[in-house]
Amino acid sequence: MKFRNNFIKVLRLVIFVSLLISPIISVYADTINMENIGNTDATIKGINYKIEGNNILLSSNANVELSGNAKNYNIVVTENSKDVTIILNNYTSTEIDGGYNNSNKIELKEGSSATVTLIGVNNLLAGNESSAIRVPVNTALIINGEGTLIAGINNGNSSASSAVIGSQYSNPFGSITINSGNITTHYSGVGDTTGIGSGDYYTGAEMSGVITLNGGSIHTDVLGSNSDSDKVFLEGNGNAVVYADDIPLNSNQFNGIIMQNISFAYKTTSYAGENSKELRPPGNI
Repeated sequence: MKFRNNFIKVLRLVIFVSLLISPIISVYADTINMENIGNTDATIKGINYKIEGNNILLSSNANVELSGNAKNYNIVVTENSKDVTIILNNYTSTEIDGGYNNSNKIELKEGSSATVTLIGVNNLLAGNESSAIRVPVNTALIINGEGTLIAGINNGNSSASSAVIGSQYSNPFGSITINSGNITTHYSGVGDTTGIGSGDYYTGAEMSGVITLNGGSIHTDVLGSNSDSDKVFLEGNGNAVVYADDIPLNSNQFNGIIMQNISFAYKTTSYAGENSKELRPPGNI
């Protein structure tokens, strides 16, 4: 009887210790292991993520590095998840799977925040009414790193367009900060061309949001909203260079350099801050 009681006590102790250390073992394994993303040649390594269907779900404090061609897999920062780090290291996700507004390549859900770090050359292409990086209101995105991001939308035959990096349609967008990197957005298909900020769909929608550019080289068709809005703000500390066709926003707090093609009547507008402007009509290039 005494032996039996001692055996049960030891067994309970072993089970208790196993339960205590199992989360540590799990996290440790996630940290050192690398796995393929589905049946693609892309890989992911890190912590606090799981793959469900074609979605890579990230929770608070997730830290993942993705490389290779993930085809039609999408990254989702789940609702209210904070301090998420996404490292794109020569990563591609350009195959479009799903219906309208259903192929956001990176999507921040309500209340979430994420930092995207760029290494090498990375490609993200979204489909109809989707975003390469969806940043709705009440979310925050930071982009840094010395790599390149080529982000685009193939909008097909839809007349409604979301931002390449930003919100759905004409809805307000969240906080978008670019500290470094080479960022290029492109748009094809029906509907008004978009870029970084908000898209175009709801007539008379009240667009708002803040874009902060602290560095890097940004090439985009539209910086801000698709219609003039003094509630869309551009800020930054002066180390960013922007090349854009249309800049419908309030840029009084931006001290960087903008090269803008504004219409057929003028070749280029370039200015550093709000007080330096130069217009060049055709023939005086």
